[in-house]
Amino acid sequence: MTVPPKDQLTDYDGLDEQYVVKHWSGKSLDDAYKMFADGGSLYCEDITYMSLVALDYYLPAALSYLRSTDSDDDWEIASGVMTSLSCICSRPDLTPTVVYLIRDITNYVAENLAKFDADDDWVPTRINAVRKHIPESGAPSA
Repeated sequence: MTVPPKDQLTDYDGLDEQYVVKHWSGKSLDDAYKMFADGGSLYCEDITYMSLVALDYYLPAALSYLRSTDSDDDWEIASGVMTSLSCICSRPDLTPTVVYLIRDITNYVAENLAKFDADDDWVPTRINAVRKHIPESGAPSA
């Protein structure tokens, strides 16, 4: 898989989408992992405004970071990613690949709340919001 071209990072050209292009243009998966590790909460909101091409490419880096020991006690990244996923999970154009990535991330965070020190109500609320559209297993709701 190749880095998405600048013109495929977003579907629109609003202010938020301009930040996606500014932050993510030309970034490899290794770069994306480092971005999540080095203050990733700044970049989590960008997930909300990414195109399907960008989500397909960059969500694996988010999942890789979340699964790593680098994310221990990083409640901000767990919260930020889950907030963005809760915003996009009802998009009617989600591809099967993106749906499975969202599911994998959601399930991992849900099963590891203590790892992230994210045991307040905010992250579980975001998990439940995602699961209304993308259940833990089986087909997504229509």
